[in-house]
Amino acid sequence: MSSYNTISYSIIIFVILLFSLDSLAQTKKPNHPTIKYITNDLSTGHPTIYWSKEQFDPLCEPTIGYIIYRKQTSGSCVGNNCSIDTVAANVFSYTDITANCNLSKETYNVATLGTTQTSPLWTAHSNIFITSKYDSCYSKIDLTWNLYEGWKNDSTYAYYYLYVSNTPALNSFTFKDSIYKFTNQYSLKNVIENRDYYFYLTARRVDKPFTTYSSLYHRFTDMPIRPNSMSVDSIIAEDKKVNIYFQIDQATEIKRFQVMRWEQSDSIKSIFSKKMLDEFYDPRINYFGDTLDSWTARTRPFFYKTDALNTCNQVVKKTNLANTIIPKVHNRGLSNHIEWEKLYIDTSLAEHKNNYARYRITRYAYADIAMPPVYLPETDQLEITDDVKIFEGQGYSVKFCYQIEGSERDLSGSLVMLSKSRIQCTEVVPGVVMPDAIIPNDTYVNNGNARNILIPIITFKADYSLSIYNRWGNLIFEGRNIGWNGSMAGGRLANEGTYVYRLVISTSGNKDLVKTGNVTVIYH
Repeated sequence: MSSYNTISYSIIIFVILLFSLDSLAQTKKPNHPTIKYITNDLSTGHPTIYWSKEQFDPLCEPTIGYIIYRKQTSGSCVGNNCSIDTVAANVFSYTDITANCNLSKETYNVATLGTTQTSPLWTAHSNIFITSKYDSCYSKIDLTWNLYEGWKNDSTYAYYYLYVSNTPALNSFTFKDSIYKFTNQYSLKNVIENRDYYFYLTARRVDKPFTTYSSLYHRFTDMPIRPNSMSVDSIIAEDKKVNIYFQIDQATEIKRFQVMRWEQSDSIKSIFSKKMLDEFYDPRINYFGDTLDSWTARTRPFFYKTDALNTCNQVVKKTNLANTIIPKVHNRGLSNHIEWEKLYIDTSLAEHKNNYARYRITRYAYADIAMPPVYLPETDQLEITDDVKIFEGQGYSVKFCYQIEGSERDLSGSLVMLSKSRIQCTEVVPGVVMPDAIIPNDTYVNNGNARNILIPIITFKADYSLSIYNRWGNLIFEGRNIGWNGSMAGGRLANEGTYVYRLVISTSGNKDLVKTGNVTVIYH
């Protein structure tokens, strides 16, 4: 072989060796590990990353450890691949005690650390992080979350599992629902105001025994504190007004209240007659006077309550429904019959369910001096008859008035609510005795009755008018609440003979009592 050929072969071998050494240097970069999953410690929020050892390749650099990367948005490193720690080659998990997955979504990756190089990064993994919106108007919590990132869709089990509790204690959580894996929303309905709610989700692999836990999410259903108690205490009806007295728990944070009126106890039947009488914003207010439809209120019971409304315009607390009582009074000779509507007891409220009603009737009789009211016997019936014969001939007016007090009581007999009616009156028909003769010139008085004057004896005090006519029908005397002493116009005394009288006893109910007859005038 010539020296030329020897040199050529040497050059070729050198070039081949050079390329071989370069290729060998490129294959020494380590293979990447495979992240199995990230999960969250619900108690601490610290995430743990699990991975498997990289695939062995004799041409790769030996593994001396693993580098942990975390996505960061602030600090000295900002971006997806910020190195936060290194672990030994025989360690295949890492707990990041500087992170809190209960507070934010975290994204991690892991690289193999060789003697001089690191492996390329592979698929990053992110934990499930829950957020929510509390819809107080509809009493629900709308949860949303990011789906677990890092697993292939077909390797993720079909459902996420949702767990709920009212305390953060992990042994208190109960399974709530299973949610399709591509859904990231869920509404928890009928939640209670001012209560703690805690949530977490789990997801798992189909082909591996891997389960990941989401963030532990807390939501407090913050709303103004409702009144613990509200009640209508009394309904006092006057001639042109109904007074409603109520109480509201002053510890409430609710600041909007309405006084409502119904014409029936059934809210469905009364839906078109319902009226909002007043709106106020201070729970210390405890009175409202209803002057609307005062004429109707005389003949028809009205039902009242007070509502507390939240910021969603929803009634969150209400008082008992309480009604006016309408008495009906009828005269039956010397007795008066009184009947009334029953007192409504709102048994829809648990605290009123076992209550009962009693009634007390007050009688008002009238004479020349003020007479004290008298209470008739208490009853549980809806009618009573009052015998007023004892007042006959005692100087009492024909007018008798009555007022009904309906009291709602609990099982102990304590008063819960009082409804007092308007005063309703009637008039008895008085008995009347008229003398059949008078002696104008006789001054004798017998038992208070003078012989020289024609005056009616009425069993009850009443106004009257008296007219006297001669035999030809001419009016010779007319007076009101005075008798006839035989005088005629000009002061001349009437002649002896028979005269006709007409007596009209007036009542406020326009039921005048008319009596006519003859009276004889005689002289000694």
